Amino acid sequence: MQKPIESLLFVALMVCLFIPAIGLSLPMCPGSYDPKSWTDCFGTTFLPSEVTPANTGDKYSGEWKYGRPHGRGTVMGTWAPWKYVGEWYNGKAHGQGTFTYTNGYYYVGGWRNDKQNGRGIVYHHNGSVIR
Repeated sequence: MQKPIESLLFVALMVCLFIPAIGLSLPMCPGSYDPKSWTDCFGTTFLPSEVTPANTGDKYSGEWKYGRPHGRGTVMGTWAPWKYVGEWYNGKAHGQGTFTYTNGYYYVGGWRNDKQNGRGIVYHHNGSVIR
């Protein structure tokens, strides 16, 4: 049985990450990806190596600042079915987010510089807590 705090953390994070924002405050990014013009906007592109080396070729959709993912966004693996939905800072997963592994397990919790950080919970694909 899940502990109440784990259930509450999971529900709160799911609400924050998966309910679409009403009236996006950022405009759409202009045209094709351009690191000089993609700032303070919302856009979708395949990530080039100079933006986020760890995610080169993966598809990112979300907020941008100075040509890098920054704010809230989603990146999906191009060659494997993994996904990260959450907060970004200067091109790296940073803040709160959910990472779904290729086996269906998922981690919900903190991130810092593209690495899991702080308290987090790993769930089995059926929803039971692993750790």
